Amino acid sequence: AEIDVRISSDAFGGSSPSGWWSGFSNSWVTASTWTAVCTGAGCSSGSWIYTIPAALTNSWHDGTFYRITARAIDTANNITPIASETVGVNASFTYDVSRPTAAITSIPNTATGAYVEPPATITGSILDIYPGVIQDVRVKLLDLSNNKWWNAGTNQWINDATTELNRYISVGATYIVQGSKVGNNNTFTWTYNIPVAQINWSGVEGHQIAAVVESQDAAGNWDGGQNSVLFSSVTFIVDQSSGTAAITTYDGNTLNTNSLVQTLNAISGTAVDAPAAQTPANATLPGGRFSNVQIRLWDSGPGNGGKVYQPGTGFVADTNNTAFGSAYWDNATSTAAYNAGSSSGTWSY
Repeated sequence: AEIDVRISSDAFGGSSPSGWWSGFSNSWVTASTWTAVCTGAGCSSGSWIYTIPAALTNSWHDGTFYRITARAIDTANNITPIASETVGVNASFTYDVSRPTAAITSIPNTATGAYVEPPATITGSILDIYPGVIQDVRVKLLDLSNNKWWNAGTNQWINDATTELNRYISVGATYIVQGSKVGNNNTFTWTYNIPVAQINWSGVEGHQIAAVVESQDAAGNWDGGQNSVLFSSVTFIVDQSSGTAAITTYDGNTLNTNSLVQTLNAISGTAVDAPAAQTPANATLPGGRFSNVQIRLWDSGPGNGGKVYQPGTGFVADTNNTAFGSAYWDNATSTAAYNAGSSSGTWSY
């Protein structure tokens, strides 16, 4: 004779509904109530559909927990027994339309790109408004110098017609870890394990690489609405080559190995880090870069032999020339380029 539904709202994880949808007033009310879905012959088919009214659709509240219960009343006025407001419920859900926001934290976010060794992992964080839960994180690596992206399926850097969102690699559910609730957000950390042995880092050494991340929560909300322009990203430059420095002059004179000198007031030299920066300058191909040159002085004798110079202290004993700790190195002064971030320059000490 009649089918009714009861829709109630509650706080997430709550056990005490505070609002009920009234089909009669087409609004939320503060007392438990049922809404008729069908009556009489309209219920005789054995199946029913409740079309959600626009007023209810527009009133769903982000982060709110809802319960839906149905009951039948037959022609003898027998009513489906329902244990309580929270027991015997047919369905429940949390309304979640908030988009998560992911970020990369393991690589410094600098304007021109951080210099790094070939990374074995990229890690980051995610915020999703409570009670959101993250179910997927995807990462894309892009060479900004030529728009080639890393294809994990073919283990190649390629520039092809693959659609943007299909260029991302899922980190896997195992590598998404939920943390504590902070303010109104659930927090998560994630890790992308890069197949270092498979990625041809040497082919992109000195190139500016972008790492881009997107995330999806359990309700299907994508970071930035899957608009890649809104995704979080950082740039980095892979530098796996060691820089080389050379001493070229002393007190303005050419200095060779085993030179005999009368004075030694200043020494100078050059420093280079591969690969060389592009000429003219190209921000996406900055080449190698070094930030410092250090000098170590050891006196082999005679007379004052077996000593190493310790900045701020003077010469200290080092008979076998084995003291190479950081305390025995002193910073040289840049005379051209490298303090400005070049791949080559000169220095003096």
